[in-house]
Amino acid sequence: MAGFGSGLFWGAVFGGLAGLMNAPRKGKETRELVKLKIDQTTEDVNDLRFKIDNLSTAVSRLTNEGIGAVHEASQDIQTALRQFDEESSPRVKRVERHVEVLQKDIEQASEAFSNEKV
Repeated sequence: MAGFGSGLFWGAVFGGLAGLMNAPRKGKETRELVKLKIDQTTEDVNDLRFKIDNLSTAVSRLTNEGIGAVHEASQDIQTALRQFDEESSPRVKRVERHVEVLQKDIEQASEAFSNEKV
């Protein structure tokens, strides 16, 4: 961005000078206008630099805060998943046992039904 600001400054200066030098004015008026334009352009460039610095600082701060928030959220999610796993593990095992019992009961009922038909 420094290159852009510098180019903007010098482009404005040289453009302003070229315009003023071709204007039909007295030398003193032209010098005063040149000084005024240079002062205004310098002020604008300095203001632009200040705003760019502030923007850069804000982006850096938000980036750092964002990284911290993502890290914290990731840790919270991992903790919640571990807790869920610990709390639900006994229930999952019970459900698996019930499914096994139901499968055996279905197989036995199916065999019994098949034997009755024969």
